[in-house]
Amino acid sequence: MLVVAFAPAPIGPLPKPLPAMAPAAHLGGGEPVEQLLLGASVQGRPIVARQRRGAAPARHIAVIGVIHGDEPAGRAVTDALEAVAVPDNLTLTVISTVNPDGEAAGTRTNAHGVDLNRNFPHDWRPLGTGPYTSVAENPGPAPLSEPESQALQRWLWAARPDLVIWYHQPWGAVVCDGASGPTCPALAAAVDLPVIAAPRPGSAAQWAAANGMHSAVVELAEGPADAATAARHVAAITGLYAAVAPRPPLAVADLSDGLGPPGRLRVLDAPLRLVDTRLSGDPLPAGQRRRVALPGWLAVQGATALSLTLVAVEPTGIGYLAVGTDATGASSSALNFQGDSPATSQHLAVAVHTGPEGVTGFELGANGATTHLIVDVDGVWLGHPASGLGLHPDGPRRVLDTRDEAVALAGSRRVVITGLPPEAEAVELHMTAIGSGWVAAWPGDRDWSGTSSLNPCTTASATAR
Repeated sequence: MLVVAFAPAPIGPLPKPLPAMAPAAHLGGGEPVEQLLLGASVQGRPIVARQRRGAAPARHIAVIGVIHGDEPAGRAVTDALEAVAVPDNLTLTVISTVNPDGEAAGTRTNAHGVDLNRNFPHDWRPLGTGPYTSVAENPGPAPLSEPESQALQRWLWAARPDLVIWYHQPWGAVVCDGASGPTCPALAAAVDLPVIAAPRPGSAAQWAAANGMHSAVVELAEGPADAATAARHVAAITGLYAAVAPRPPLAVADLSDGLGPPGRLRVLDAPLRLVDTRLSGDPLPAGQRRRVALPGWLAVQGATALSLTLVAVEPTGIGYLAVGTDATGASSSALNFQGDSPATSQHLAVAVHTGPEGVTGFELGANGATTHLIVDVDGVWLGHPASGLGLHPDGPRRVLDTRDEAVALAGSRRVVITGLPPEAEAVELHMTAIGSGWVAAWPGDRDWSGTSSLNPCTTASATAR
């Protein structure tokens, strides 16, 4: 089963250009700090992560200080974390706030009046349904409708920390549930707080936990956190690294028809956004190329290509994108675009650079015109992708045509595909959107990952479990 969703706006609104980040520095522990610009708030304030690594990191903990603007006590913990050394086997990422507008205004919500901790796609519910009858808990018009939640969700998908710790107020407890993992009660014991259960549809922590990242919600007491409280939490967090359970391995599906030598497509549980130049306000100029590096957890030994969706957004004229191991001066085009089209997309297999640990990256080059880029990855090819090995022909056959129903697709819909071979664990789809908007397809047992499969007035292929 998969889910197909349609959104009526092309790609989504462009965020405001973001300020340049300061160069890497050294914090209290002496390790270099990498500043990561995750995105911008509604009012254009940057959302920044500061990351440090120990000598031989084997675990990754992310700490979010503020998500509700009127609950700022978590900043005392994130500030204190940046003043201590990182254990050798730990990567520590500190995000002081994901709601800078709300924090500046002293409001729970962002500048749109949306509660960011109700805006995530896991079990999201609209205002007026379920527990959400108060405007203070406004979940927004749709999941991930807000730039702040989009920025955080996109980074979490790429980084996939072993443990994410979220600070709130004022309950004086640690919120754990069945998907939180064993480190949540361990953290509660270390900071001497009781464990409670408080499920919240659309919450960021429950989305992360449901998508393979252990989560712990720490509710500090009302009022500012004093130095002793901050120190106790810092000691607990930096001492947790030995207890953090390993992240579940990358879940993949191998699709093979048994015809000829090995060649397989390993399909990610959900697509991952690798590139979105709109976030930095830095489109790819004509005649230039860029290297796209992949997160380490995506490396797969024996891989030769990636299954990608390329999107050219608001190009300045007629041109094309070249992509592969060397995009400079490429005579072939992976995606053609023109200036009067807001967005054009193409799904294809792309050759990649490889190293001892597997896939390391690829290169993109623009020719003829400047354009913004979006790149989503949904799988990794093992063997030679051009051979077509690992694909079991079935059709083509139509599984959905909303024209027959005289009602256009709006929102999401589950599509059940029957008659597949018993060994099949993924399907290759060919989708056409008639009219403007964008379409995303993803596995029916997962949440939407913030990617798009098909963009305005185009035809494209997509791979889904």
